[in-house]
Amino acid sequence: MPKIKPLQEKAYDIYKEARRKEAKERLVIVMPVTEVMKIDAWGVPNGMESRTSAIRHLLDFALKTKKASDIALGKQSDASDSE
Repeated sequence: MPKIKPLQEKAYDIYKEARRKEAKERLVIVMPVTEVMKIDAWGVPNGMESRTSAIRHLLDFALKTKKASDIALGKQSDASDSE
């Protein structure tokens, strides 16, 4: 495993623990090769253990950012919010 920074190691531990606890559902997506290459190029240097981990991390970040933005703008959360 590549050497990872303490913050990245903490994120890795959180996702590793979450994978053990949560029920899982397979999701198949089709993406342009260029987007997959960008995910791979980001994930490896940031200590992601796999492409799936990188995608999961990016989705989680985007959803939390959207939720924070909605709160700042005073918008109501919709039913798709998981937390």
